[in-house]
Amino acid sequence: MKEEAGKPHHPGVGDCLSCHVFHTRTGEGGRALRGREIRPEILCARCHPAYKAETTKDAREKGMHVTKVGEKQDLCFRCHAIHKSAPGTPLLLSAKAYSCFECHDQQNSISEIKGIVLSHPVFERIEKKRLEAVGNKGKRLVLGPKGEIVCRTCHSVHKALPGTALIVGAAGANAICFPCHEEKRGKAHAEGGKKDVGCGVCHPVHGRNDLADDPWKKLCSECHPRVSMHPEGEADRATRRPPDLPAFDSRGRSVRIGTISCPTCHQSHGMIESPRRLRKDYRPSGFLCTACHPDRENVALTPHDLRGVSGDGFCEPCHIPHGGTTPWMLGITPDPSAGEPGEGVCRSCHKEKGLASPVGKGGHPLNILVGRPIPDVYPLSSAKSGGVAGMLVCTTCHDVHGTGFVPVGLGAGKLLRRPADQNESTLTRNGECLPCHKQIATHAQADCASCHPPHGEVKNDAGCLGCHENKEKGTAARHIEKGKGCTSCHKVHPRGGAVKKTAESVCIACHPKTDRLMGTPHGELDGGICGSCHPVHQEPESTIVRRRGYEEIFAPNVACLRCHQEGGIGPLPTLIEHPTRKKKVPTNYGGNVTLESVITMVGRFQEGGKALFPLFEENGKPGLSGRIACLTCHDPHAGVAAAAPEKGGRVSGAYLRDSSDNFIGEICSACHRSDATSHVRKFHVLPRKEVD
Repeated sequence: MKEEAGKPHHPGVGDCLSCHVFHTRTGEGGRALRGREIRPEILCARCHPAYKAETTKDAREKGMHVTKVGEKQDLCFRCHAIHKSAPGTPLLLSAKAYSCFECHDQQNSISEIKGIVLSHPVFERIEKKRLEAVGNKGKRLVLGPKGEIVCRTCHSVHKALPGTALIVGAAGANAICFPCHEEKRGKAHAEGGKKDVGCGVCHPVHGRNDLADDPWKKLCSECHPRVSMHPEGEADRATRRPPDLPAFDSRGRSVRIGTISCPTCHQSHGMIESPRRLRKDYRPSGFLCTACHPDRENVALTPHDLRGVSGDGFCEPCHIPHGGTTPWMLGITPDPSAGEPGEGVCRSCHKEKGLASPVGKGGHPLNILVGRPIPDVYPLSSAKSGGVAGMLVCTTCHDVHGTGFVPVGLGAGKLLRRPADQNESTLTRNGECLPCHKQIATHAQADCASCHPPHGEVKNDAGCLGCHENKEKGTAARHIEKGKGCTSCHKVHPRGGAVKKTAESVCIACHPKTDRLMGTPHGELDGGICGSCHPVHQEPESTIVRRRGYEEIFAPNVACLRCHQEGGIGPLPTLIEHPTRKKKVPTNYGGNVTLESVITMVGRFQEGGKALFPLFEENGKPGLSGRIACLTCHDPHAGVAAAAPEKGGRVSGAYLRDSSDNFIGEICSACHRSDATSHVRKFHVLPRKEVD
């Protein structure tokens, strides 16, 4: 029999008849083995009796691989080849380091489709220094052709430690780990702090396929059922995690770029003295949190630094890694009355009898979708917060972790965000608003918050009163009573291209009939067509010259008599008021007393519920009954001139409501039936007589 050159063979291969026969039936497998019923393992056991183990129990007691499993009768030849073994191997069929997986498929941890996680690394090269350290301890490691870990690094098929799963010579449950992991000796994780937990409890050597998604979190929760609320996932990759806080991939392997899990913050092999076996200090400095979130450490010494106020943690009570609620590991209960999750968190403290100063629900709109572009420094809400993405929320203007600054003069603790080009010396309330409201011109360089307090509500233009004390005087006061505030007439934020309007044009916009005054004597007064009689922000002149000291001015005539009086800028009619009714009444002491009483009149004409020729009560209220006054016959806004005197009329510009005197004469006709119209025309010159 000619052997193939270059192939290693069994030492006894030269004596063929030791295993084969020629003149008999072929044995099992067609190999003409000696004896018809001779099985390969029995054949091998003739020379290697110590390696025969037909049952798992025998194999475990001998510390070797079983040679027979069920119908598989030739396990020796499943690994060994007598005539054509792989070079450099102990007569193995294959030199491939993963040949064990052909039978042990359930331990194939390198398969990406089996979902086996947390297994010991295989086919990874070991650091040379670690190999040397192990060698110094007298342990010889079996490695792959390139120095990588293979199955036989830990398992020995024929010379394993009895009573173990083919483990190479070692003593104790964890001893096999310590030659390579000496730094873990004496630092085993303790269950309940009372007894050691073997390495295999947390490190299943061949992995598990029931720990998908977050293997470490699920494994730890078997002993620590508290659910960790620290967020995991792709978003975690954005943090600046230092190397000493490892990240993990979906198979539980430590990687540089990955997601966080329990061992990121907790060191299972840490010293017992370390609180909760944390990798960094959590209380009171918060170094564990700020290691990944350095932009949050500015909360120190701000009003949101609650150390000593509510616990001794740097991040608590707002965030609790274990047991908090989503989405931010909250240790506080959001206010359910708020419209958005983030606002509810803020209002859990910023409320009446809360931990922080209360914040009103008025002021700047919240929980709205922003319709204009705003700088990136002012972040909007995201769907991960539990609300609607793209909404303006509390944290749009405030950074709760204190990366903003406390503006000088604006009150402590605002924690306002700011653009990169803005600093404390240039910040004003306008500076806060204008990055988003750039198209808005400021009102006389006033602070925006003077009129628009961000956390308060100003009604009825009360913000104007803070600077303009005369807001509630004159015509403006009457406008406010009717719901017409300052902004009805004033443009607080005029746009750059807006045309500046005159005071008269503003009034005419709401009172279009007043434009008839243009070109008339009332329209040429110094105060303009409106301001002379209706000063906006001041009370009109109240001094009126009385012809007689005892004379009382009828209230509805006051406005006219400010100008139409002796020495005034307007002509003074000879007679003004209708004569009163006089009656002499005898007294009990023998004299007579003359009693005067005004004459009440009644009108008939009205339009839209208003009298065309108003009569006035003593309180000045107009209606269809009462006393006549200047405004009964005259309309100062009419601008209608009467006929000239040379044409039988009266002075031009008399502003009569009825220049024909026919309709207004109806008021006089009750007493002056035959000459009512004449009494109207001659009202100011007709000699008065006493009416008994």
